[in-house]
Amino acid sequence: MSARNPATTYVAELSKDKGFVGATVTINPKLWSARKRNIILNALENGVTSCGTETAWFIEALTRAYGGTMTTISGWSNNISVSKVRDDKLDDLIAYTCAWIKIALANQTNRNRDWELRHWLDDAGRSRIYRMIPLPDIGHADKVAFIKQYLKDDDNLKDVRQAIANRIERGEILSIYVEAV
Repeated sequence: MSARNPATTYVAELSKDKGFVGATVTINPKLWSARKRNIILNALENGVTSCGTETAWFIEALTRAYGGTMTTISGWSNNISVSKVRDDKLDDLIAYTCAWIKIALANQTNRNRDWELRHWLDDAGRSRIYRMIPLPDIGHADKVAFIKQYLKDDDNLKDVRQAIANRIERGEILSIYVEAV
């Protein structure tokens, strides 16, 4: 396993042991680049990550460690869990999704995804219960703005994310516990 710094190599070797349960990771946000800091602070403010896989995983792990949650929107996560959608907005999102899928299939904009969309639309016609709802094929910034209007976001989760953001802005050391998988 290649590593960016020696500490990750040591943890990777330790994690091969069957008795390895997890590790506490200490993070110094003062050492982050301005770009990484801005991506993380923006995600914490919005409650939605729209970035690369590794950064999205890091943000999710960070917020989970402090009792929060995040929604990830990226190339590898092109669906939204129904559990994250506000109850009063679920029917609107399903109706919108059905409409854009019909348009996308008529235009055959993304043949690789056509099967998934047809299958989802067929299930919608049969009034099946959904676990995931596909997101439209639009740019990341537009997708974040679109989905944000449908997401559950209670004050407790906002407060958790704001507390993390405040600690990052103050340059405080953060620590998270990462369980072995």
